[in-house]
Amino acid sequence: MNKPTITQTDRNKKSTDRKVPPLVISKKKLNAEYDDSTSPSPNSDTEFRSPIKTAKNKYKPAENIFFTSPNRYEPLKNSQTDENQINANNPQQQMETENTNTNINEKIPPVFIINILDYVKLREEISPLLRNNFIAMNKNNKIKINVETIDDFRAITKFLEEKKYEYYTYRLKSEKDISAVIRNLPISITELEILNELKNLNFPIKSVTKLTNKNKLPLPLVAIQLTRTEEANKIFELNRFLNCIITIEPRRKSNAPPQCTNCQRYGHISKSCSLNPRCVKCDGNHHYSICPKESTAPPKCVNCNEPHPANYKGCSYYKNISKKIKPTIAKKPHTINKPPIATDTVNIQTNPNKKSYAEITRINMPNITINNSNETLQDFLNSHLQTTITEFIEKILQSVQTIIQNTFASITSKMTTNPFKPLTTQNEHN
Repeated sequence: MNKPTITQTDRNKKSTDRKVPPLVISKKKLNAEYDDSTSPSPNSDTEFRSPIKTAKNKYKPAENIFFTSPNRYEPLKNSQTDENQINANNPQQQMETENTNTNINEKIPPVFIINILDYVKLREEISPLLRNNFIAMNKNNKIKINVETIDDFRAITKFLEEKKYEYYTYRLKSEKDISAVIRNLPISITELEILNELKNLNFPIKSVTKLTNKNKLPLPLVAIQLTRTEEANKIFELNRFLNCIITIEPRRKSNAPPQCTNCQRYGHISKSCSLNPRCVKCDGNHHYSICPKESTAPPKCVNCNEPHPANYKGCSYYKNISKKIKPTIAKKPHTINKPPIATDTVNIQTNPNKKSYAEITRINMPNITINNSNETLQDFLNSHLQTTITEFIEKILQSVQTIIQNTFASITSKMTTNPFKPLTTQNEHN
């Protein structure tokens, strides 16, 4: 009986139909299980791969090397965030805190109150209005009050204004306008054109004034005044204006003491003055704008009672105030720096009888006096000149005579010591 022959292709076909059971890796041992439904092929990615053994590192560094130290300022941060949240809910309080932060370093001016008859009553009225303490001082029949905060300053000035007290003070720096000068602008540009251009550049401009010299001739200088804001401070960064190269600088302060146009006193200005008005033309207690004085009547100074206006710079009262505010400083003499003299040097003894070159060359002129008034100056000089010339000639002749005598004496002395020997010729010898 013939057996069926099995070819090589049949064997390969049977080998491909055979399924290999997968190896399942457990934590303790390997197990082979038969799973015909989900058995992977030998070439699949999920086939078993032997695990790689790794050696343990004995010198493994610690996992948590860095540690965080406690921040002792953490409560301040939390309190600041809480305060910001509170201010965010209350916009009025936020505005107050911003104002206090910006005005911390601002100098608070004093307040001067005059005509105070009862200081105790004034103190009882002011104390409830102020949050902090204040200092009062009597100075030149005036009560000078210094407060600590800007809120107290505004509260006391508001109270004095309402109660019609006579006082004056100074403006806060934040309330002062910015005064600047524009240089190198053409003279033909008008003030209105400058004002409109500054408004177009979004500057809070208040006034524009072209400056002139003593002869009222225009100068390439323009004075401007702006409201103090953050935008106004940028005016000094401007270097181009109407296509012109310019420079802007702060306006220089005057060295003269300021005079109030309301009360005609010195040391403050009318914007911070609540004193009773006094006229600049006469000595009346009214404003100069309503003065009844006629133009032909002579003026009278309210400060010194002299016949001139109160703003006259030659006033004796103004001169005394200027000396007190601006005392004269003596100018130091211009000295040339000289090297220091060593103290260890030997003292050189000078001859007191030795004359200097200037003393030797100095001519001792005789004291000339004219006795006769009828004698002319020319005759007087001629006579004295003749005497000086004759004296000079006599001295020369005396000196020449002494020289001749000395030379003659020296010659005779030499002839006596060495007598003259006559010369003998050669014929005489023979």
